Amino acid sequence: MNNFNLFLTHKHHKTPKSLGGTDDEDNMAELLVIDHAIAHLVRYRMFGHWQDHLAYMGLTGQIDTQGLIREKQRLANLGRDNSGANNPMWNRKHSEETKRKIGAKSVNRNWGRKTPVTGANNPTAKRAKIIYKGTEKIYDHLKAFCDECSIPYATLKSIAKDGRYSKKWDIQAEYV
Repeated sequence: MNNFNLFLTHKHHKTPKSLGGTDDEDNMAELLVIDHAIAHLVRYRMFGHWQDHLAYMGLTGQIDTQGLIREKQRLANLGRDNSGANNPMWNRKHSEETKRKIGAKSVNRNWGRKTPVTGANNPTAKRAKIIYKGTEKIYDHLKAFCDECSIPYATLKSIAKDGRYSKKWDIQAEYV
């Protein structure tokens, strides 16, 4: 846990909203972040609710916001059977209007296929100023420079991102 969070306070639901708790003052307690995390850990160990485990993991920094969202969706759908007659779209058809809207949205989509767009063909490539062994030059993309020398692309990208000098490679790079 980060030190700067130690003295911040959070509002904690005594009875969780997932179990019918409300936002009333009677159901709220103001706790330090560490106490809030411990409260959820204790509740998880006592009652086994996955929501408390996720709250504990999020408060202690063991999982980021996107991870929390993915886990919450995954755990909330465990045990649900949406196959066959349980599926809300079972035995129903999309209207012509809906089919037209879906079709219009799907135009020019790549549908998960990866297309290699690297080097000069990459429309999002950033220009970089590189000073290598005393010579300054501006490149349209870092790959072009990597093709000329033996510096790994990931290393050069890291150097350019920070705009720093690397003694090991005798290079300074920054995005312009």
